[in-house]
Amino acid sequence: MAADASERDTTLTRAAVLREARHEASERFDQMADGLLDQTTKDRHAIDRAAADLHGALAALESLGRPVREAEAAPLLPTMHRLQQKLHGNRSARLEVVS
Repeated sequence: MAADASERDTTLTRAAVLREARHEASERFDQMADGLLDQTTKDRHAIDRAAADLHGALAALESLGRPVREAEAAPLLPTMHRLQQKLHGNRSARLEVVS
């Protein structure tokens, strides 16, 4: 961090160093803790994170305050189709935007 601050000719603050140290320590702790978890718990955490991401995406779409047009939703359809296959198997159902 010091070399980066010197290169940019900026002042390195104590707060910035502490913030980076906390972030790095948190990442290391998460990696260590993940190593102690059994596979079922790791899978449940991955599903929980995916669910939170989906809820966030849905909330973002709902915040538009209007129906999403097909052209806007088109990038989401392949991912939603893969999710449908994971949840329900390889059925031949096709996802499409309903307006």
